[in-house]
Amino acid sequence: MEDSRLARARENLQKQLGKFPQAKEVEVIADIRRGLHYEAILEEASQRAIDLIVIASLGQSGIAKYLIGSVARNVLKGSKCPVLLTK
Repeated sequence: MEDSRLARARENLQKQLGKFPQAKEVEVIADIRRGLHYEAILEEASQRAIDLIVIASLGQSGIAKYLIGSVARNVLKGSKCPVLLTK
């Protein structure tokens, strides 16, 4: 069951990337990992010598929707490379 969920998640990532033809002009890495979200992102960026992290700044609910989400905030604080926040 877990394998099929991971396969579906990878397919969805590829479909989303397909919506952006410009993504073909740069190397885009779409990966799925387990663990604390921000730690996994920072670890991946460090291991692969990532030049730019792009992350949505959406909060989960209530007043949080007006603030940067905790994952995005922790990535911003811990990243050694530039971080682009999107809505």
